[in-house]
Amino acid sequence: MTKFKLAFFKFGNHLIDYLFYFFIFISLYFALMSPNLTLGDTLTPQTLGEGTTWVTIVFLLLMVGIASAFFVFKKFRLSMLWLFKDKGSIVAPIILSLVILIQVILVLCSEVNKLDYFSTRSQVFQCI
Repeated sequence: MTKFKLAFFKFGNHLIDYLFYFFIFISLYFALMSPNLTLGDTLTPQTLGEGTTWVTIVFLLLMVGIASAFFVFKKFRLSMLWLFKDKGSIVAPIILSLVILIQVILVLCSEVNKLDYFSTRSQVFQCI
């Protein structure tokens, strides 16, 4: 009876894992194949949407490059493991602080720009 329970438990774990991988993959696939990779278009469709699309594409290419470098170059992989695993207790608060700082800057910039709806492009990026 215990062999059956163990086999059933392993089957259930594998099933959940494969369902998770399937849903994550399908979400990533549809996000990449989406026709609207733009983030904004808040000013005019000709100015900001094209820039945010390029930012998104460059970010995706950068992530693919980092992931492939992690698997291809042993020295890069070892240095990333050292940085994020061995020194993670130092690196994690630094990255968290940077993320919070960037969020605050973006919120301040967006709130400043909402006050003056008819601002020009130079005023939009003035706070950065």
